[in-house]
Amino acid sequence: MSLSKSSAFGFITALLALAATAPSAKAEFTFLLQQVGPDVVLTGSGTINTAGLTLLNPSVLSAAGISPDNAIVRGGPAPANSNGEFFGGIVGPSSFGSGGFTLATSGSGDIVDTEEGSGLLLPSGYVSGAPLSDTATFANETFATLGFTPGTYTYTFGTGATADSLVVTTVAPGGSSVPLPSSVAMGMLGAVMLGAYGLRMKLMGSPV
Repeated sequence: MSLSKSSAFGFITALLALAATAPSAKAEFTFLLQQVGPDVVLTGSGTINTAGLTLLNPSVLSAAGISPDNAIVRGGPAPANSNGEFFGGIVGPSSFGSGGFTLATSGSGDIVDTEEGSGLLLPSGYVSGAPLSDTATFANETFATLGFTPGTYTYTFGTGATADSLVVTTVAPGGSSVPLPSSVAMGMLGAVMLGAYGLRMKLMGSPV
């Protein structure tokens, strides 16, 4: 069954309206762990919306490290302690594996930390929505020696306009990380827009 031009343009309009209402890529904080040569390297970047969190302790000393059995992934200064603020109110996994705590060999940047699936450690005086970035290196370690089960672990907090998330994900040697929901949504949006443009050009008699 063929479509008339008016029907086709109506279809295109509907597609574009659907694309406009598709979920946008939401700012979030992401921890990425990957094997780099003989080391496991952690990099973190993004923002945190603290409006949906509750400040529980305004002064906590911590250093970069990882503890899979307690769902702790912490980037930032190492081995020296860095002062941070502990917030409660997140929901997510309580374990990444069976390994105990391993202090990072080196690290830098902002202290950011998941704590047993129930809280976040952020830099002292952190302003909600400000960019954060950090690194941590675990020399001569692998996911196996750290007791870390590779995968993607998502924490959520806040509701409505304050909703946000923190994602811990891994990259296997020679592989790629699991695409995050926001990137999948953007890919689908791009496909819809490209298809709609091609159909419009065809109806107008122009080469695509």
